[in-house]
Amino acid sequence: EHKFQVSGQVEGAKDSTLLVLEVSSNGNWFVVDSAMTDSKGAFRFAEDAPEFPNIYRVRLDEKSIYFPVDSIDQLTINAKFKAFDTDYSIDGSDHAKQVMKIDKDAMKYAGGSTPEQMKTWKTQLSRQILTDPSGIVAYYIINKYINGSPLFDPLNDNDMKIIGAVAN
Repeated sequence: EHKFQVSGQVEGAKDSTLLVLEVSSNGNWFVVDSAMTDSKGAFRFAEDAPEFPNIYRVRLDEKSIYFPVDSIDQLTINAKFKAFDTDYSIDGSDHAKQVMKIDKDAMKYAGGSTPEQMKTWKTQLSRQILTDPSGIVAYYIINKYINGSPLFDPLNDNDMKIIGAVAN
């Protein structure tokens, strides 16, 4: 079958906890499917593989875990119910692991960082982008927001060069 799968477990979830699988389209989120956890917190989604790589998320109430899907990926997500969007792991795809690391770093920097720490992190991300500017992870990075502001700001000349590398 030409499907991708996302399965896993939400530790501490009650039987029939609702999880929603959503896909990104130009900054908007659309519901693809929903699933209920079983008595052990296990869940599974199986959907038609996308024609091109895209960003998806699994949402539990207002908390989300983001990941890219490229074709017939088989991803495993393990999370804790009370800290669904902060205490989780993803396995099955190097790109999904990269997005997980970016999101966890973003949480760290959003919680308080010096301008120098943020600059160092953005330099590291810029290098990552330039190694594969047409990849889904690069696209994810340039569209990432922290505390309501774009991580790579199109009004900043230096950031615009990185955004331009991805856009080309």
